[in-house]
Amino acid sequence: MRSRLWFPMLCVWLLALAAGAAQAAERPANEAPLGGVSFRTLDGDVQEVEISEIWRIRDTAGRDEPPGAVVIDYAFERLYVKDTLDNVVAKVRVRRKVDRFTLPSGKPVYVVADKVIGIMRAIPGQHHERSKSLLMAREGQQQVQESREAIRELLHK
Repeated sequence: MRSRLWFPMLCVWLLALAAGAAQAAERPANEAPLGGVSFRTLDGDVQEVEISEIWRIRDTAGRDEPPGAVVIDYAFERLYVKDTLDNVVAKVRVRRKVDRFTLPSGKPVYVVADKVIGIMRAIPGQHHERSKSLLMAREGQQQVQESREAIRELLHK
């Protein structure tokens, strides 16, 4: 019985291998894994994040976030790290184009350029009064003070 099962199992394995290779070949270049980058978390541990998944970096703000930390938004997840904003951005900039924008509060927010899928105008009464535009990414949106024209220009540099 065992000798009869090896051939069908081999065929299934080869088909699965070929399907995986075909999917990898069809993946757009901007979605190809670029490797991980390590960050020190607030509890002193080290966490590696796939750099191609990062879309936004900013200092923490508000009562619901730990003070004095940097937040990295990636793949629908959020990581709080113990480092400076400049250091975190520099680690990501080694392999990704990261642009600086201005939050409604006046603080900087960094967004990975190729994660932006759209730019919308801020709607008075619905968005912060100092927001002029919204950067749209698959993972979320970010209100900023820059105009849509300024954002387009910055993203395409």
